[in-house]
Amino acid sequence: MAYVKIVPIKTGTHLPNVFEYVENPLKTHDNILVSSYMCSTENTLSDFESVRQFAMKKGNNVAHHIYQSFSPEDNVTPEMALMIGKELMKRMYPNHQYVIATHTDREHIHNHIIVNAVDFVRYKKINSNKESLNVLRTISNDICIENNLSVIEPRTTGSIKRLKDTIDEAIKNSDSFEDFLGYMQSKDYEIKTGKYISLKGAEDKRFNRLNSIGTAYTESAIRRRIENPNVTIKNKGRQVYDNKSIRGSRRKRLKFDMYHAIKKADSFEDFIRIMSEKYEVKRGVHLAFRSKDAERFIRCDSLKSFEYTEEMIRLKIENPIEFEQLKKEREENKIEKVVSSDSRIISRSQAKKNVDAQIKTMKLLSENGITSIEQLDKFIEDIKAEDKKEKNRISQIKRQISKKFDVINSKKAYWRYKPIADKARSIKNTDERAAFIEEHKEELEKMKAAIVIMNNAKDSDGNLPAKEEIYTEIERLNEAKEHLISNNELTQERLTRFENARYNLTADEDEKQEQKEEVRRKFSNHFI
Repeated sequence: MAYVKIVPIKTGTHLPNVFEYVENPLKTHDNILVSSYMCSTENTLSDFESVRQFAMKKGNNVAHHIYQSFSPEDNVTPEMALMIGKELMKRMYPNHQYVIATHTDREHIHNHIIVNAVDFVRYKKINSNKESLNVLRTISNDICIENNLSVIEPRTTGSIKRLKDTIDEAIKNSDSFEDFLGYMQSKDYEIKTGKYISLKGAEDKRFNRLNSIGTAYTESAIRRRIENPNVTIKNKGRQVYDNKSIRGSRRKRLKFDMYHAIKKADSFEDFIRIMSEKYEVKRGVHLAFRSKDAERFIRCDSLKSFEYTEEMIRLKIENPIEFEQLKKEREENKIEKVVSSDSRIISRSQAKKNVDAQIKTMKLLSENGITSIEQLDKFIEDIKAEDKKEKNRISQIKRQISKKFDVINSKKAYWRYKPIADKARSIKNTDERAAFIEEHKEELEKMKAAIVIMNNAKDSDGNLPAKEEIYTEIERLNEAKEHLISNNELTQERLTRFENARYNLTADEDEKQEQKEEVRRKFSNHFI
């Protein structure tokens, strides 16, 4: 799924700072995940302004900041996120300049899109309101569905309002939290307890967790409101927009259901029976479950928690005391302990990771015919040279695009300031003409600079390319740039793999050398 919002950027505020943040190399893989449409990333401010100056309505908005965030559960790659962001702009704002950057510095990959407030065809401004926001989010959801990603599902606001009203009524008629639960049951609400309390009315299709309704309806807030009827708690919703709400991931729901099934089960087979009421079960080498509305099974050992593997589930049900002891030992040994000044205990899982890394390293080197560290270093240097060459080519194309926009902007500037030059030439009185030229010196200088750029852009026959031809050439250059960026991403991935391989080969040697140096220092200090 992708959560989308849009924020206007006002006149004279922080547009340069926004671009600086969005294009941060540390967040965008050294600007590899930065792209633009009908403008250059080097001169975005001036490119935006060159279009905005012809706006039919002025207003205060100079640009809009679109934020598109993807769920970590969807396993979206940076390349896919960038592609989805471009497709969103293509469908929603096809005639607007924009810069898009995909950030990977958080757990959730997200796009920042800075779009010019004025389109370059009719010079009309974006009208951003609730209706256009809904359209933007609908398009984003459509693209997510096309790419097999989850979407933000509709939420029935009527049932939520009815639930809130009933909770408010129950609080007024209760002296304790237990009274509150009894009152809700008397109103035909089904109650599900556990880590969170959830309620479902007779007409509702699903349970609603108290803490998903808002800050005034969490369990702790309800208890406070019962104890002190005069307390006022401001209600703030969770991630909700319009009539939609972000639902929990399938993995989280599976862990939640497994947790409660384990608590209820008397045996492992009983646990399977309870789970099969809501999930399709696959048993074999790996235990896996699939919910009724899902396409794929989720393996238990992929839930990133040792408690949910088949062995641990059996142990937790059949011998809970031994399970708790094992869990305690595991927590104590998560961090390597220093047992003496000269030796360390390495966990079995870490040792296995080290072995796996060595196996992958040897396989990679064998596939590429590398038999020595010297050959590996030469291989890495060649990839670095290729990476540098590709980046230089990308920068060169970006400069070409920028020059194309310079020609377009120069033509606009020429026709904008030509009436001033014509008027200066029409003034017969020398002193008056000199005073007029001095008064309009800046505009006339801009016109002269525009003429120089236009003359340099003329072909051998002295003709200046038409605006449509220039835009066509810009699109061709953009396609070439995107192709080079895709290739460079692959080059960087190769570089990372081989640099990791070198580290895996030399890490043990470096560690031994450090130990030898430490022993030498100790002995030298001892004999001083």
